[in-house]
This record gives sequence, C-alpha cells and structure tokens, in this order.
Amino acid sequence: MFSSYRNKLIVAFFLIATIPILFIGLSITSKVHNQVFDEIVQLRAEETAYKSEKIETWVSNNEQALKSLSSNYLLIEQILNNPNNSTGFNENVNSFKNLNNSYKNVYIAMEDGRQYCLKSSGIGQDLRLNEWYVNALNTKDIAWTQLYNDSDTGDLFVTVSMALMDEDGNANGVLAVDLNFQHLLDRIRPVKKGNGESIYIITQNRLISKIIGKDLLNLADDNEKYVSKIDDFLDRINGQHMGNEKIQLDEEYVGVFMTIPSLGWKVLSLNNKSSFISSIDTMKQFIIYTAIIAFILIIFFSMLFSRMFSNSLEKLRDGTLEIQKGNYDYRIEVNRNDEFGQLSSAFNNMALILKESYDKIRRTTNELITNNDQLQEMNIELEASYEQLQETSDQLNESETKYRTLIENMQDIVWVIDMDFKINYINDEVERILKYKKEYFIGRDLKKLSHICTDIDDDEKFIAIISQNKKNVLEFISKDGRTVYLEINFKNIYEGERRIATQGVARDVTKRVLIEKEVLKRNKELSTINNISITLNSTMELKKLLNNVAYDITRMMDISMCTIRILDGEKLSLMACSDEVSYLINQECIHIDDDIMGRAVKTGEIIEFNINNKEFITKYSKDVFESGKVDYVKIFPLKARGNNLGVLTILTKTKLNESNSNILSSLTNQVAVVLENVNLYQGVKDNYIKTIKTLAAAVEAKDTYTEGHSLRVSKYAVMIANHAKLPKKICEEIEVAGILHDIGKIGVSDSILIKPGKLTDKEFKLITKHPMIGSKILKDVGFSEIIMNSIKYHHKRYDSKGYPYDEDIDELPIEACIIGVADAFDAMTSSRSYRRAMDFEAAINELISNKGTQFHPYIVDIMVDIFRNKINVLEEIAMTKIVAS
Repeated sequence: MFSSYRNKLIVAFFLIATIPILFIGLSITSKVHNQVFDEIVQLRAEETAYKSEKIETWVSNNEQALKSLSSNYLLIEQILNNPNNSTGFNENVNSFKNLNNSYKNVYIAMEDGRQYCLKSSGIGQDLRLNEWYVNALNTKDIAWTQLYNDSDTGDLFVTVSMALMDEDGNANGVLAVDLNFQHLLDRIRPVKKGNGESIYIITQNRLISKIIGKDLLNLADDNEKYVSKIDDFLDRINGQHMGNEKIQLDEEYVGVFMTIPSLGWKVLSLNNKSSFISSIDTMKQFIIYTAIIAFILIIFFSMLFSRMFSNSLEKLRDGTLEIQKGNYDYRIEVNRNDEFGQLSSAFNNMALILKESYDKIRRTTNELITNNDQLQEMNIELEASYEQLQETSDQLNESETKYRTLIENMQDIVWVIDMDFKINYINDEVERILKYKKEYFIGRDLKKLSHICTDIDDDEKFIAIISQNKKNVLEFISKDGRTVYLEINFKNIYEGERRIATQGVARDVTKRVLIEKEVLKRNKELSTINNISITLNSTMELKKLLNNVAYDITRMMDISMCTIRILDGEKLSLMACSDEVSYLINQECIHIDDDIMGRAVKTGEIIEFNINNKEFITKYSKDVFESGKVDYVKIFPLKARGNNLGVLTILTKTKLNESNSNILSSLTNQVAVVLENVNLYQGVKDNYIKTIKTLAAAVEAKDTYTEGHSLRVSKYAVMIANHAKLPKKICEEIEVAGILHDIGKIGVSDSILIKPGKLTDKEFKLITKHPMIGSKILKDVGFSEIIMNSIKYHHKRYDSKGYPYDEDIDELPIEACIIGVADAFDAMTSSRSYRRAMDFEAAINELISNKGTQFHPYIVDIMVDIFRNKINVLEEIAMTKIVAS
C-alpha cells in the first residue's frame, strides 16, 4: 500500500493536517476547562474571603466594645456590691448595644461567687459553671464560645467573654456578652440566590456549624455517612490559612476555605464540582463535530494534491533513470511555470552540465598524469618548511620560561589545580606567607588542607567557592601558628566547554582584616553601651531600674549572671540579679568585711578571680561556686564623685574578653551616676513632702484640737487607695492631697475655727468656703488634677449635695470620695471644742448609715474592711499629733 509515492503523500498530508487539529482541540478543551474551573474557584475564594473579613471585623468590633465595657473595674465592683445602683454601668451597656445590634445580654461573674445579669431571667445557675467563664479565666484574655441555636428564636448565637483584671494584673472575674451571630450571617449571604453554595463555620476543635445553604455534610444525620471523609478533609485543611480542597460525598465537591485570624475559625464554602463545568460539555460537542468535518475535507484535498505532485515527480524519476544509464542527452518536456516546472528545467540543465562535466573529466585525467611529477617537487619544499616549524617551537619554549620567571617573582601566591583538585603548580611566595615549602603542596588535594585553611571544612563548601569565580577572604593557619587571612580569586580554565584546570591567586590581607574586626568590635561595644544607657534613663524607680540593667547585661553580652548590690552603711544590700543561677544568690545583706565584694568597695578597684582560688569563697558565695555553672568572677565598684555606692558583679563560665570588660567598665560609671541621681531625686521628693507638711502645720497651729488632722487624713486616705489597688502614682498624689485638703482654712477667721459652741448660719457659710479658698491658693502651684479635685470636692457628697454649693458635677471624682471618707472618719474619732471623740466602731457605723448618700459605698466598704482586719494600724494613725518637722 505504501510502496506508491502517491499513497505515501496522501498519508503524509492527512497526518500533517490532522495532528495539529487534534493537539490544538485537546489543548483548547483542557485549557478552557482548567481556566473556567480556576476562575470559578477563585470567585468562590473571594466571596469566602469577603465573608471571613466581615466576620473578622464583627469579631474585632465586639472585642473592642467588650474591652471598653470592662475597662472601668471600679464601676463593675460597684454594681456587684450594689446591683440596684447600676446607672453608670447600664449607660456603658447601652453604648455597647447602640454600637452593635447583635447584643442580647450581659453577664458578670466573680471568683468569690458574686454575679450579675442585665436581664434577671439570665441567671438560673452559678455563672462560673459556664464555658465562657472557664475559658476567659484560664486565658486571662478574650474568649469566644462555640455557636449555638437560641431556643426562643432559632438564631445562631455566640458568647464572648473577657477576664476582669485588677490593678495588679490578677483575674478576679469575667464579663460576658451574648451576641446574635445570625445578624452577621444575614448581611453576608450570597447576592446570587440558588447558586448551590453551602457555607460552614469550622472551629479550632473541629466543630462544624452550617450557616448558609443546604447541609451537604449531613451534620444532623445519625448514621454518620461521611464521617471518615469529613475527618480526612479536615486533616488536609488543618494548619492552612486559606485554599481549596476536594471532597467526595454523594458527588464531588470543591471546598474553598479562609481562616478568621482572631478566632482561629475557618469559613468553608462547599460547591458541586459538576456545576462548575457544565457549560464546557456543549463546547466539547462543537469541537468534535468540527473535527469530523475537517477530517473529511483533509482526505479529499490530500488525494487531489497528491495527484498533482506525483505526475511531475514520475517524469523526474524517468529522467533520472536515463541519466543513470549514461544517456546524458535525455530531456524532460517543460509545460508548467510552478516549482515542478522549475525543477524540470533544473533537471534539463543538470543533464547538460553532466554531459559537459563528463567530457571535462576525460580531459582532466590526462592533465593529472602530468601534475604528478609536479607533486614530487612540492614534497621537497615541505621538508624545508618543517625545519622552519621546529625553530618556531623552540621560540615558544623560551617564552614559557620567561612567563614562569614572572610568576615566581610575584608578591602573591599563585597555584594551578587539575580536574581532581590536585595542586600541579605553586610559586615560592607560599613559603614567605604560610612558612611551608612549596614541595609540601605539590600533588596534594586542595580540599584536604582543612588543617591549614579553617574555612574549608567540607568538599561541597570548597567546590562552591571555586565555582563562584569571585574573591573570597579565607582564614589560614601558618606553619608557625599565626593566623593569616588570604584574599583568594579562582579562575577556571576551559578547553571548549570542558574545565581542564583551575588557577588561583591569593593575596595576604591579614592587616586589613584585623583592622576591620577591630572596628566591628568597637561598634559592638558602643551599641551595647547605648542600649543599656537607654535602660538607665527609662525610670527613676531604683529597684526596677537596676533589675532592668542586670537583665540587659546578661542578655546583650551573653553572661551567666549579673548582680548589683548597693552600699547601705557598712553593708551591701542586694538590689538586682539576673539570670541563670540567680536562684542560688544569697539574699542577705553582706558586711563589707565579710566578702571579697567589700574589698572592691573599700579600694575602688576592679577585682577578678577564678573560683579555684578558695581564698575568695565565703558562705555567701559557696552555693553559686559549687553549682558548676560559674568559673570566673569579676567585681566592678560603683563610684560617683568620689563616693562608693556599691558593686556590680559578673559571673561567667569563661573569662571575660577585653571588649566586654571595657563595656562593663563604662557601664558601671553610668550606673553609679544614675544611682546618685536617684538618691538626689528621692531627697528632693522628701523635702517636697516636708514642705507640704509644714504648710499644713501653719493651718493647724490655729486650733490645738485639729493638730495632726491633715497628716492623719493623708494616712487614712493612702490606706484606702492602696486597699483599692490604685496605681502608685495616684496613691502618692492622694497622700499630698490629704495633707493639703484644709489649706483653705488659712482664709477663715480664727474666731470661727476655734469657736467652742455651735456655729451660726453665717459662720457656717463662711467655713464652707475653705475648699474653694484652698483651690484658689494652689491653682498656680502646678499640682495635678487629682490633688486639686481632692481639695476642692472633699466636702462634696456622693449624692452631689454638700459644698461648694455652686459647683455642679456629673460624677464625684474617686480621689475626692477617698479624702471625704478619711476626713469624716478622723473628724469623728478626734476630740473637738464642741464634742468628745467617738470610738472607731461608732464612727464606722456612722459611715455605713450614710453609705450611698453622703459617702461613696465602695469607699465605705473598704474602710469597713480595714477596720475589721487592720484596726491596729488605724489606732497607730490616730495617735499622730505632729504634722511637720
């Protein structure tokens, strides 16, 4: 069948036409199929990402609102102590509700069993048994419960809770809010109805909740038809932030998922895969019909064109056979103007040329016989040319010798290695730089010289350095033990594409590298000193400051432990220690004559020793030295302006290098200066308090009955503030406010202040002006708002009555409430010109009877608790008479 050229031509035309059609058709079908599928999956991913972002935003907004609601710990304590007085808290809740219409209920549960629910129907049991309480208290942060269906509406709900932290960072209870998750789902449902999409929420513990669409996973099916497939699907998406995976249920589905970062939940969109590609089937049918028609046309045109081509070729075949027989006069009739016509003309021309060539060859044969004699003569001339070539070779050898001499006199090491990395050549310069004879290297494998080059420790690293074809600085050890740094450049030599050798040049750059290392060392010293200097200026609280310094030294300088002791008389008191063996440090104060640290204080010199020197081991350091974690100790004295302030001790496993010693010497000077500044600051602060006490004494000097009143009020107020766990800064300001609260009495007549009987209405009106007088006296001094509020409003009642009468305020400041209770308590327990002092119990009962009206209920409760548990402290304060020294 295929012996005929025409048949072969038909088959060739058919194959040439059909193979591209088949390939293009299949490629287009596959490309369109994949592109349509990918675009639909991408669209689902974008929709899922949109839903996840909506949920994430909803979660973030509710968490921020919950943080705002829980921020006023004092207000929450107040509502728990007096649930009937929840106006302030309800205002915050209403703000929360206005912010988010998903709100349903608010709960508060404390560890001591106190609990509160905004809707009374919400408390049917101990709230501490709820999942949201346990999660929030364990994490001490915001926690979310699983989704659940509300029994009344059937909507999805979720509870968000947050630990209530007091001022010391302790979790004393939990605040929780029920939120309608269904409201959010209604806003993120698919815009296109009936798109067959089913959406689920998957929590961190793999609980699944359907939120939109048909339940494809049969969550409510008791026969657990797809349990193993669903578990395998969840395993595959676990740990992925986003993506898509396939799952085979009743049909094959594509699951597109996205993680909600703040909750760790996943939003999963399930879509039937067959619905993605239904439109592709129609296109496949169209391509098949088109291909069938194309095949029919291809067969028809193949037969037509093969006949046209084969007729001319058959004529060429006959002409070629005639030429083969030696008939150079045969010619083909030319009756076409196309390529076959040109080919026929070319054949006729070829036949003519062959005839002429045949005649020419016969003539040339005769000429060759004649030329043979001439070749003999040319051979004699070639022998003469060989002698000239030998002379040229000798000249080349002479040039190579000159090149070798040039290499031998270079100041750098030059070597050549073969394909097996063996050294074939190395110049004499290696002996000057590395102190080895060049014969030591000849024939050696360059990769096996790791005892000389410390930077080449394996074959792969060495080969990588060679292949880079760039400069590398490597560290070498010379024969006399010196460290030498060589800048090496490799150059591969190729023959065609095959590497036949590698040439290397090494230059001694030891001085340059050592200078660079010294610069880096100095930079590290300055960086470390700068970082710890920042710590030294971060606070004026001495113990915290020194602990931060000790921690930074151990962290930045990789030191086992650092301690700082301050000189107190003849003893060294431990103020800070860090890190690895700090639990072994003796906490006692050490007399300067009982330990080597005392010698550093007395001499002002740095002391360094190895623990093997038993002379320096004392009962205070024995445990540390015997732990096996410390071998060297270095003690730096802390001196400032000639004063010995203490010692900074460094304990290490290895001896401190010069760089770290320089850093520590500089740091000890800075620490000493900061220590002296802190001491000066404390002295200024003490003088400030003394000045305030003296000012208060000037007021109390008018009336012997009120002697010590201001100082006692100050001490009572500080006790209350500390008990309420207010910040230290606020406690200090309340202390000053207590001393100065009656400073306005300077502007009240002595006759009124020391009048033994009852005051007239006019006299009482004058004395009620003393808070405003005090406020005016101190307004330009620069006291904080807390101090000024305490002075101005300490006679203002909790129910907004009291004086100053012309001052209307929305809420009485807590500091004024504290000073008011402390002032009333001292006034009742002190003797006055018009009555005798009450005992403590009677004064406490009076506070209780006016709780919620005249006095803040929470502050009264604190005072009652102090009376019950610390009455001895109250008795001690009550004995205070002298206001200032």
